[in-house]
Amino acid sequence: MASNELETSIRQLERTIKPNESQIASFNTQLECLQRTVDQIIKAAALAAELDDQESLSKLDEAIKELLVKKEHLSIHKKAIQYVAKETSTVLRTQQELNVVSLYEEFIREREKTFEEKTEFEKFGSLGEYIEFRKTIWREQHLDGAEFPSMHTFFRDAGQADEENDSDDDLVVSAATMNVRCPLTLQPIEHPMLSKKCQHFYEKEAILSLMGNGCICPVVGCNVKLKRKDLVEDELLERRIRRARDLEASQLDSMNVVH
Repeated sequence: MASNELETSIRQLERTIKPNESQIASFNTQLECLQRTVDQIIKAAALAAELDDQESLSKLDEAIKELLVKKEHLSIHKKAIQYVAKETSTVLRTQQELNVVSLYEEFIREREKTFEEKTEFEKFGSLGEYIEFRKTIWREQHLDGAEFPSMHTFFRDAGQADEENDSDDDLVVSAATMNVRCPLTLQPIEHPMLSKKCQHFYEKEAILSLMGNGCICPVVGCNVKLKRKDLVEDELLERRIRRARDLEASQLDSMNVVH
């Protein structure tokens, strides 16, 4: 009798807690919505950095962190549902006693407590979205191609970390000055197309003429195979190239004045 009651109880709980397509779809929909907002914040950060609007950059920094925290909490709840579903399946096989609601709440409580106890750097320093946010701002503010520093630089609570080590957190980009010329035409780029695979960029008309059914990246030393689907137009990149080109022209004018 107790066994039958347990199975009935488990089935009822499974209907309310066990992940089904609609529940998982709901989580995924919310996560996708948050991701779109994060992408918009990164684009806004590029414009704010271009205008050197520090107040807006500060607000955007707070906003993206808040959204990333929400993403983390959503992910925890999604994992909790999947975890409980697995445990209820085990209970059905072994007929063990299980308080599913308590299990669900305990899973969330432990994960959220662990997350909240992390430092700011531990929460955001290795997240791809936040790294891209910081790199976007850095690129707009350093058109001379200055080296992107360790992510520790952007967190006050990371002072105890060794910023000189070569850990995976120390993301560095090339210190070379941004090349605004197309590797195919050797002329200044007007309408860039970016390779999602190797991050090189080219004049749109030139790379599309070369493409055909596919081609090798024309940048010297890069052997990445490209297809049309690997190329995208990038508004931020186009604006960055335009600013870098203007800076280069300004520097040349200054040199001519000196001579």
